[in-house]
Amino acid sequence: MLAEARRVLKPGGRLAFSVWCGPEVDTALGYVFGAIGEHGSPEITLPPGPGANDYADREIAFPALGRAGFTNFSQAIVSSQWQVDDPGAPFDFFLEGTARGGALLRPQPSKCADAIRSAVVAKVLEKHGSGPLWNVPIPAVVTSAVAV
Repeated sequence: MLAEARRVLKPGGRLAFSVWCGPEVDTALGYVFGAIGEHGSPEITLPPGPGANDYADREIAFPALGRAGFTNFSQAIVSSQWQVDDPGAPFDFFLEGTARGGALLRPQPSKCADAIRSAVVAKVLEKHGSGPLWNVPIPAVVTSAVAV
């Protein structure tokens, strides 16, 4: 992906991309993937590939960008949140709206899926109060670099 982006950019062209922050940050992603790790069927896995948040880590992103022909790397965390009226909405968003999350959630046996969603509900209530609206964090890291 990075090499292809470099191929189509003129020298001096800028590349920017965003990646959600990983579970080490208070985030909906951590709530959902933590619940999958705790309650999901261990037989359901993702195909080999980079982790969902690998390129949020400058120790991974910057060397990869350098190898692809970029320089002048920078990163910034962009705070964002989902305002939801259902504390289980982060589960639903990942189930229906993301490739990796959906690939892990859709094949779950109903017992596991129910436990995952319940764990997400419990985490949202614990972290963000009793509602009726919840502002659930979903921050991202924006990385940029310049084509050499």
